[in-house]
Amino acid sequence: MSLFRVFYLGLSSLGLVLANPPSLSAADLTGVVTDPAGKPIAGAVLDIATAAVKKGTSPLCPSCYLDCSKTAKTNAKGNFSFSGLDDTLRFSILVAAPGYQPRLLKKVDPAKGELGVTLQPKAPHPPMVFRGRVVDANGQAISGALVSSYGWNLAGRRYWGSSFPGEKLAVTDSQGQFELTSKDKKLINVTLKVSAPGYAQRVTPLLKPNAPAVDIPVSEGVTIHGRLMNDGKPL
Repeated sequence: MSLFRVFYLGLSSLGLVLANPPSLSAADLTGVVTDPAGKPIAGAVLDIATAAVKKGTSPLCPSCYLDCSKTAKTNAKGNFSFSGLDDTLRFSILVAAPGYQPRLLKKVDPAKGELGVTLQPKAPHPPMVFRGRVVDANGQAISGALVSSYGWNLAGRRYWGSSFPGEKLAVTDSQGQFELTSKDKKLINVTLKVSAPGYAQRVTPLLKPNAPAVDIPVSEGVTIHGRLMNDGKPL
């Protein structure tokens, strides 16, 4: 029995496993990040946010795989590379670069070859900007957190869902800060959903446009697994 297997089984008995043992083979993921004109974007940061098995099911939470700790950065030609990824998994990858709208790529399979990513530039001087800073319980900045639209007050009416009239996604920078913008001057306030690996999701308090950034603390999270049964049979 390998040393890793012994270590893994020991952790398993304590309920501390964060990922499956690595597969016997690994895959590399390469690609390029460009703007709509095909110009390479240097310095874009790519974070593996979640993973899921290609076949069957897994009891692990989507952000509990070892590969979810990996990050990459584009070079002067816009190229990036992830090496040694578990080839039994598909990934969701956050892509962010200063001056561009971030993207969340879903069901990325390294086996399908090089990945091409196009980022749209942010609108210059948007009239409505909502700002915040995501921090942990000790006030330390959390970078790479995903911030998405959740609800908003438009001209006195409350709305929910994915039809937010503006940017629907933001990613926190190294200081934990984010900006989400809109061209609609009738927006009164917004609430946003914050997600970060290892932390519990939370919904922000009401954020007003063009106001100073507010700290948004998130707490450490856990994943609860269960099994639904009916008369002794899986339901």
